[in-house]
Amino acid sequence: MSDNQPATPEPVGINARRLSHILTEATPHMSEDDRLPMLQGIRLEADGTNLFALATDRYTFAVARTHYTQTGRWAVTVPAVEVDVLQAWLAAHHYVARITIEPADTTITFTGERGTLQVRTETAGEFPAWRGLFATALRRPAEEMPFSAWDSEKLARWQAPGRLVRVWQSAQNQPLLLIADGMLGLQMPCRHTGGTASELHEAAIGDWLDALGESSSPAEPADVLPAKPTGATTVRTVADLTEVLLHQVIRSTSDLTEAPSTDPGAVAAHAIAGNHAWMGYRLMEALHRADPDLAATTVADLGEQLDSGEISEWAWDAATEAGHDPVAWIEQHEKHRAETAARRAAATEAAANQV
Repeated sequence: MSDNQPATPEPVGINARRLSHILTEATPHMSEDDRLPMLQGIRLEADGTNLFALATDRYTFAVARTHYTQTGRWAVTVPAVEVDVLQAWLAAHHYVARITIEPADTTITFTGERGTLQVRTETAGEFPAWRGLFATALRRPAEEMPFSAWDSEKLARWQAPGRLVRVWQSAQNQPLLLIADGMLGLQMPCRHTGGTASELHEAAIGDWLDALGESSSPAEPADVLPAKPTGATTVRTVADLTEVLLHQVIRSTSDLTEAPSTDPGAVAAHAIAGNHAWMGYRLMEALHRADPDLAATTVADLGEQLDSGEISEWAWDAATEAGHDPVAWIEQHEKHRAETAARRAAATEAAANQV
């Protein structure tokens, strides 16, 4: 039995970028088998709480979602060629417009600031009953890690910049379950050939142990890999940056309450650090909600910049390109430091004279 839902004429409104995002997530998993037209595209489903984009070629199965509350349930399959047209149409809206979606029996209509796009839907066959499939996979307890083979080309379908993906396989011959922010996936293992799973496991391990040699002594990653440099902050994902920023806010506000009132410089430093970290967190949170892909790409690029140690040069160039005068900033800062030092020296001298 499929998860088909009757189409309703009630429109669903959604941000163009969010719609494009879930389509992009599902696209690599569409089938190219002409004998399975119901799989040669992306399934769009609205259930009153979420809008889902689904695709499968029977080897991998992706479910992307974006939260949207709307009365009415419907489900249609958009053929691959129409998905390309829809993505180009969404790009023409610069991904910022609000799009309404109106499904019908054989078409689905998208309306935005730049007009209306109507595309045909696939009515042949039934789309797989995916909810039960994924619910079963999610509820199945994981056994001891099985020895399985995976197609690396199909694994690449799940990649996205800066994405943190959690995976597990519950048992031998069961699909690999992948969970990420806004995405759920299944990938079928490759069939074992040339012996049983146990025999292949022993052969593969034995071959590599022979290559490593008998002199290789047991070791753990922490024993042989270089330690993380002191003071280094690894930022690769949105989750990494969120943790760093919130940690800084909490640490700075805690230090602020303990800073001596006689040291206004320390008080100001803690306040500024906390405020800037909070601003960064709120801006990243908004970017991630509006465009998860752009947020992930930005954070990954940011991590590389921080590792390079060249952010001062980049900041200087960015300030100049924005029409600011970094030379004047430096001069003002040095003048402020000199004046502050002079005031402190005068205060120290005055205190000494009083004694």
